Amino acid sequence: MGLWHPSREGEVRNNALTLLSYIISCDIGTTIRSGGSAEHGGYANPYTVLTETLRYKNREGDFDDGFYGYFACLGMYANIMHSFGADKYYELLYTYKDNPEYVTKRSGDSKNIYKRADFAYRCSLVYGMNFIKYFNTFYCANIPEDYFTEEQLSFMKALPNYEPVSNFYAGTIDGVKTAGDYEVAYGNDFVLDLLGKIISSLDSEEGKGF
Repeated sequence: MGLWHPSREGEVRNNALTLLSYIISCDIGTTIRSGGSAEHGGYANPYTVLTETLRYKNREGDFDDGFYGYFACLGMYANIMHSFGADKYYELLYTYKDNPEYVTKRSGDSKNIYKRADFAYRCSLVYGMNFIKYFNTFYCANIPEDYFTEEQLSFMKALPNYEPVSNFYAGTIDGVKTAGDYEVAYGNDFVLDLLGKIISSLDSEEGKGF
């Protein structure tokens, strides 16, 4: 399968695959939204996981400084799964079979920054968006531009930045379904708070980013 985590290995990778199963085979995201539970199930709900991720915005530090625990790392993957779907994520994993290394290790790179850069470039190739900002802004990946070749960097900079978005009521975003839509019981009055319940990585303290 290859070293597809930006830095760490092990249990987080295994449970990312479990999360893919939740999304493909079970409607765990809706179960969580309805008050149910499942192991790691909160990350199968697109609104829940992005809400957590937004708390990390512009944090100072490094991905490996001990702040990002097991579930935070899982959330990093989950946002991508919810934005583009499970099948597309499998496509990302298969790239390691065709090309196990796009970015090479440098001397003195004790934190294996090259793995983070490689993963960002790999995501950009598969999803057609620039992932450097996402990983640096929310997960302190600290990926410098000089880790990429001139051609790689030019390719990434020509792409739009990956900016995840989620709506509490919707299990489908831009045609990608990873959970069921919110259900309202027949005959019950219900007020939709569309502005308050739509979140994105472009949001700021001053207001919504869309």
